[in-house]
Amino acid sequence: MRLRPGNLFLLSILALVTTVVVAQPSPAVLYHLQPGSTYEEGCYGQCLCPILQTPLVGTFGLELLPTNGPFTTYRVAPLDFAVPALDRLISGSGFYSLLGEFDEMDLDLQIDGGPVQPFSSGGFVPAGAEFPEIDIVVSVHQMQECFDYVLHIVASPSPPPYPELAVAETELTWSPVAGATGYDVVCGSLGHLQSSAGDFNVATDQCLESGYPQSSVGYDLTPAQGQTLWFLVREEGGSYDSGGGSQAGPRDAGINASPVGCP
Repeated sequence: MRLRPGNLFLLSILALVTTVVVAQPSPAVLYHLQPGSTYEEGCYGQCLCPILQTPLVGTFGLELLPTNGPFTTYRVAPLDFAVPALDRLISGSGFYSLLGEFDEMDLDLQIDGGPVQPFSSGGFVPAGAEFPEIDIVVSVHQMQECFDYVLHIVASPSPPPYPELAVAETELTWSPVAGATGYDVVCGSLGHLQSSAGDFNVATDQCLESGYPQSSVGYDLTPAQGQTLWFLVREEGGSYDSGGGSQAGPRDAGINASPVGCP
């Protein structure tokens, strides 16, 4: 059974029932701004004042949303940009949509914690890059008024720094990580994780493998009826954190502190 990317997997096996029910979050893909991303502010059209342009850096998450329309829509969140030359911070969220060779972006952003301002591409525009690469310009007034703020967003997805895990009834498999010499695999009770408010120190029950050289391992765990297990895998010496927007909090410190966490 092949699952989508992510590394927190909730496996429910009901007693005396052979069906395996797997639930997992759909974490946002982390994007980094690339060279060519810029921040502009100034006068456009017939107005006379300088236009300041300076590099823009930062990250945002892109999460696929369910849709029945002719286009594909992603949620953009969280968005954290910086303008180093001006010591300026930009934060917010929004949406990004694709329709054939056209794309659209609408963002609600705060500059240095100020009022929320709507930044938009002004509808669907010819895509500046082939997805999953993104190259698009958004602004408050689409450069149609005297003064405007303009962001040129050139961004690429970051490769996940963790393996992609798949869960079957008696076997775990994951995508190899380049350069990895081994993997750590832990599991625990979802009920304990929920009742402890996400404390992996008390919710980690077992280290299935430590420094394991292969990318699949069998297991023989059957929780009680109605109980649920979670599984996590990491490159040896790496992180259990996915970096996705759906992750509620850090995992590494709790698992590493657990007496049954992988050494």
